[in-house]
Formats: sequence, C-alpha cells, structure tokens
Amino acid sequence: ASDLGVADCVEFIPPVAVENVPYYIATAHVGIYPAIPDPHMDIALPSKVLEYAVVGIPIVASRLSVLESFFADSGILFFEPGDTKGFIDLIKQLYASKALRSTVVEQTNHAVVDRYTWPNEFEPYAQALEWKSPTPVVESQKH
Repeated sequence: ASDLGVADCVEFIPPVAVENVPYYIATAHVGIYPAIPDPHMDIALPSKVLEYAVVGIPIVASRLSVLESFFADSGILFFEPGDTKGFIDLIKQLYASKALRSTVVEQTNHAVVDRYTWPNEFEPYAQALEWKSPTPVVESQKH
C-alpha cells in the first residue's frame, strides 16, 4: 500500500474472531473477492459476496461463472481472474466516483438482495420440502 501511495486508504488488520467479521464487513467501503477459478469456485456461490451485497457495499470480484449467473455486470465490478491491473483500475474507479459506488450497490440490490428475500424464497423452499418421490417400484411377486 505504501509503494502504491494508498496507505492512507487501506487498513490491514490481523485475523479476527469469526463473531467479529460482520462488524468489519459492515464498516468496509468495498467488498473484494479475488478468487481464481477452479471446478469448485465455478459452482460455489460465496457467502462472503452475498454478505457484501446485503450490507450494501460495492463489490469487486473475479469474473466467475457462478457470480455472473446471479449478478448483472453492473451489480458487481468484474475483473478477469489474475488481472492485477484490471483489479486496481476498478478499485480506483470506485474510489474516484461516488456515483459509480451508488450505481453498483443499486444494481446489486436489484439483481440479488431484493430478489432473494425470504418472502420470495419461502414458497419454492416449502414446495421442495413437500416433494414426494415417484411411486415406488413394486417388487415382482415371489414364485
């Protein structure tokens, strides 16, 4: 951070207890998810990104298929995995533009937060719990 001249904008903290993580997420100005794609990362929706969305902070993340399926390009600022320059450029854009920060948060709310609420998800969840398996196969009669 010192080498880049951004030490006054970045805070590095030691590891914190899991029960303190919500506080740090809530006080953050941007949520960062710099994952490298692999078979697991391409299908597992990271709860950390959803936490950023619910708290209402703009998100900068690696372009992963699972994130693209939930968020519009305007809901997350995507960079190509491993593209450090692209990542830095997006952080600088967010820093420089309050309007961009607001737009990203609004789009995230529209794409995910407002869509995946308990009232919207309860009925499909309840239906899934009431799912009945197909009629069991009856064993043929013994001779």
